[in-house]
Amino acid sequence: MEKTYSGMNLSANDINNYTKYIVSHGAKVTGTNPMVVDTGLHGIVLSLCFNDKTKSLLVKVIKKNFYVPDSAVFNEVDKGIEKIKQQLSAGCKL
Repeated sequence: MEKTYSGMNLSANDINNYTKYIVSHGAKVTGTNPMVVDTGLHGIVLSLCFNDKTKSLLVKVIKKNFYVPDSAVFNEVDKGIEKIKQQLSAGCKL
């Protein structure tokens, strides 16, 4: 399953800063664009690909434990994206 997040006016620097944030919370990140994020939770591994031209972020579920529904994964991703949007709209840098 995959989902595209757009309309956030993100920059590559914002994505890099967010990557540092998720690593500081235990995730393992490899690659740059696309990057692979091993969350360390329930076998969930994501692929994140940022399109600088459209300022959109494509998130794909690469792997997860069988008991974790895609909807639960994207519910958590949505929460993280919403936090990014709130910080950017408040004028904060990630």
